Amino acid sequence: MALSSLQIGKTQPTRQSLATKPLSTLAFDWVYTTLLLLLSAGIYMDGWSHIEYGPDQSVFSEYHLLFYSSLAVIGLWLIGHAYRYLRQGYNGLNALPAGYLVSFFGVLIFGIGGVLDLTGHSFFGFEADMEALLSPTHMMLFIGWAMIAVGPARAASVRRRREGKEPGLLSFLPALISWTMVANVFAFAGMAYFPTVNNAWMLADWRTTVEWYGHSLGVMGTMAQSVLMVGTALWLVHSFKLPGGSFTFFFSLFALLMTITSFIPEFIPVFIATGILMDVLYVLLKPSSKRPAQLYSFGFALPLVFWSLFYTLAIQTGLKGGVWYTGYIWMGSIFEAAIVGLLIALLSNYSSQAEV
Repeated sequence: MALSSLQIGKTQPTRQSLATKPLSTLAFDWVYTTLLLLLSAGIYMDGWSHIEYGPDQSVFSEYHLLFYSSLAVIGLWLIGHAYRYLRQGYNGLNALPAGYLVSFFGVLIFGIGGVLDLTGHSFFGFEADMEALLSPTHMMLFIGWAMIAVGPARAASVRRRREGKEPGLLSFLPALISWTMVANVFAFAGMAYFPTVNNAWMLADWRTTVEWYGHSLGVMGTMAQSVLMVGTALWLVHSFKLPGGSFTFFFSLFALLMTITSFIPEFIPVFIATGILMDVLYVLLKPSSKRPAQLYSFGFALPLVFWSLFYTLAIQTGLKGGVWYTGYIWMGSIFEAAIVGLLIALLSNYSSQAEV
């Protein structure tokens, strides 16, 4: 690889290009993505600490220091490069690398949310259990985190449109990691609902005395997690021609980070196997907006594959006491999740559909 491809701030803008945002360099994307991984790991470890030891006793925990220091460095990284491009003649917010403006505002939202959160702790104490997921200041942190996480993915999408070619593997990986972190934001915020993260209501260890309650929560969790998985996967399908192994990487990294707060790490093989099978289907179907039938089949298949593997593992191994749902319920929930995936695929391709 030529050294010039790794130089930071290499762009020599023309008068015409100054009206647009500069493209980020490969080095910029990789440094940013590394900082994003540190930020995300710190938040997940803080969540694990809440689960294992209860509410924080101090705002100066090692996990807070990790993700807030990562946030500060991300902010400085963006501001430093904006200053570099301002000196080259780019104007105002155009000085931020293309795709990273949303992330810059994400840093601001996360920072403001953090200040409000720390202030609230001094008046109202620390959140516990569901309070930690639904606290308004924590919701600000989640929103800011998602906006920070999406930067490299948006940058790669902009670069693809401008250059008219697909990114190579090395330049695509920051985008793939970025989008996986976006999925992990929603998995963290929804950990109380997703069966593979926290409450697997369909397994005997979580069985309730009111069966209807347990049925409803388990099926709703299945639908919610299906929306997240299909929605994030289809964005990748629409945005890039994916290199082989992309879904295996996506689901493996997604599961690995999620496992920090999960009560059921035994489900990691389900994510990995799903990724492998979806990579195979991606090659066979070649889903895209120009091939709607294949796109809809892909959206339908993802939750069908995942939840089939999920229930097969739980039933065959007796994991956490095994599945207590009747066959009507667990098989029906798999099919219903597949229908949800199909609907998400239809919505994702709405602008390409002909009038009927």
